[in-house]
Amino acid sequence: MIILGVLLCIAAIGILCWLLVPLAIFALPLLVGVSAGACAFSTGAGWLGAILIGSRPA
Repeated sequence: MIILGVLLCIAAIGILCWLLVPLAIFALPLLVGVSAGACAFSTGAGWLGAILIGSRPA
């Protein structure tokens, strides 16, 4: 029973790491784009400038 618990813990950690990789792949560029758009808007670029700067591909 103890071995089964250890194996299930290892499997759960592996699944969480597997789910964390796509989150990092998609959430990090979104965060960078939103941050760039917010910075552009706060410097006076306006809504259109913030959208264009925030949605600019790398």
